[in-house]
Amino acid sequence: MRTALRMSTRSLWCSTLLAVADLAAAETTADPGDGELLAANQPPAGASTMSDADWRADTATSPAIATGTLSGSRYEINDARLRVGFLPDHATANGNGFNWDHNLSIGLLFVRSPRPLTTAGGFIWGWEGSFNNGLRSDQGEHTSYYGGMADVMAGWAYRMPNIPNLHFEGTPFVGIGIDHYNSDQNGQPTSFDYEYGLRAASYWTFATLWQAGLDLRLMENRAHPQFDGPVGGVAVTTSGLTVLFTGGRRF
Repeated sequence: MRTALRMSTRSLWCSTLLAVADLAAAETTADPGDGELLAANQPPAGASTMSDADWRADTATSPAIATGTLSGSRYEINDARLRVGFLPDHATANGNGFNWDHNLSIGLLFVRSPRPLTTAGGFIWGWEGSFNNGLRSDQGEHTSYYGGMADVMAGWAYRMPNIPNLHFEGTPFVGIGIDHYNSDQNGQPTSFDYEYGLRAASYWTFATLWQAGLDLRLMENRAHPQFDGPVGGVAVTTSGLTVLFTGGRRF
């Protein structure tokens, strides 16, 4: 009987050891060690080793990539621009032609697209505020003006499919303003004026979202200042090509 008891005890120990060995093997399979975890987390051979922190730092230095404004699938216009240039120098006064010695303009232009441009382009709208100054000399008499103008515009923008930094804009525009004239002999009248025309522009947007561009306009501006003396009211019309140089930023 003692022999049978010893054999039963020996059998129980063997069964227990086998069960422990099976449990250890199962845990090893389900929960790999630190070495296996490190190996599993390593990138495949030839893959980039840039860390998440490095990637975030890299995209932060390139706003165009981080925001997607220059990406192929999404291109939105939300631009603020400073523009300077030359208004037309040809004008008429009561139908008599003359040329301005200079006719300069500086302004702020804001343009945006309500939704991203498609492959066919997209609708844009904007507004502009400008300061203008012109001077004319005729037989020793000087006539000048300075004034402000507010314009609104709406039209279409198109982005070159193979040149993601370049886009074009075409818009009609209309504006109203006020001018103050100064004549050596005929007083200093103030006059309301208005203008209208067509605008075609191209812009290059850098990866930093800064811009440079050229803005061309065919326009006509009309004013009716009331000078002193026999000169009286004068219908002043300035028309022709406007060349403006622009720089700005996308937001």
